[in-house]
Amino acid sequence: MAASDRRGLVLVLFLFLLAPLLLLVSGCGKPAEPLPLIRLGHAPHDHHAALYIAASLPDHFRANGGVWLKEVTPKAEYLLLEGEKPLARLQVSSEKGGIKLIRKLDEDLLDLSYGGVPAMLSLIDQGSGLRILLPTMGEGAGLVVHPAMTADDWPSFVAYVQSRTAPVKIGYKIGTSVQNIIFEAALREAEVPYSRDREEPGARVVLVNLHGTENLIPALEAGVIEGFVVNQPLVAIAVSRGAGKLLANLRDLPPAGRWAGIPCCAIAGNEAFVAKHPHEVGKLLDLLMRANDHITAHPQQSAEVIAAWLGVKPAVERLSIPTIRYSNAFSAEWRQGMGYWVETMIAEKELSGMVKTAWEEGCLDDLIYSNATRELRQRK
Repeated sequence: MAASDRRGLVLVLFLFLLAPLLLLVSGCGKPAEPLPLIRLGHAPHDHHAALYIAASLPDHFRANGGVWLKEVTPKAEYLLLEGEKPLARLQVSSEKGGIKLIRKLDEDLLDLSYGGVPAMLSLIDQGSGLRILLPTMGEGAGLVVHPAMTADDWPSFVAYVQSRTAPVKIGYKIGTSVQNIIFEAALREAEVPYSRDREEPGARVVLVNLHGTENLIPALEAGVIEGFVVNQPLVAIAVSRGAGKLLANLRDLPPAGRWAGIPCCAIAGNEAFVAKHPHEVGKLLDLLMRANDHITAHPQQSAEVIAAWLGVKPAVERLSIPTIRYSNAFSAEWRQGMGYWVETMIAEKELSGMVKTAWEEGCLDDLIYSNATRELRQRK
């Protein structure tokens, strides 16, 4: 046998004998599991401001609590860390509020999302697998009217619309929202006939869907509408620009006392995803809760941070933040407010399925809330 052939044979034998050893070594050190991805949705307004605070102040939360967000792409991609240990990748996406945002959660395009409580109840009622994880805030909405309107408060507004020959046109942003429900309930309480049909006889108020918050102020300035109901910071933006005046905070509308502290936005999650990643979701919720507390404790600093994220003037947020109750507590006020939502939506036939049944059978909490935050709900 030639020398070159012998060397080739030796090499083949060597590799043959080495292969099992390589397999053994590679089997001992398993590759690291990829970090889970959490897709979190929000609407670009200050009701969801805890996210902006958490993302904008990483050093603060790293030093105070240990769980923090490391920016990868501004306002879009972050690493969720505990100390120096990565826990998850966080993908943040912005969408208009109302039911559109929560529908993305239902369609498995998001894993967690901020959003309005009525929209969450509506989809759960229809059989969705989403569940409410945490309260985030209440109130923070108003009725804005044209500066020239002679009415200055709710009683004078009711008198104004009743005295008009033509109905008063009041705009709203989109679909089912907290603001729509409160305003319509107040009109019914005041016995003011209203409609979404401009031609309906006898209507003193016509409700106009403007399909997005970005259309409200231009419509008011152009005279298409005479006022609108909306969440912050659109109220503060309209007032600061001189485009409108605040006639009433929605919390003060009738029935008297019903809307004080009323649940507005919460964080919901796909329950299957939450059950699969309880540790990572729990850490993210803990961070967002601490960010909510930070807003309450440091409103002036928070106004600057929130304004920078939203691209508005800090003066706007200084007007807006005092009207919002940032809280993660499943308080007696929260529970009472949830009861009002369910009762009102059932009466308006907006709930007729699972939520309605659970309410009538006294087991609403078991249906609408996530198991992941059961301990928080049980705290007094």
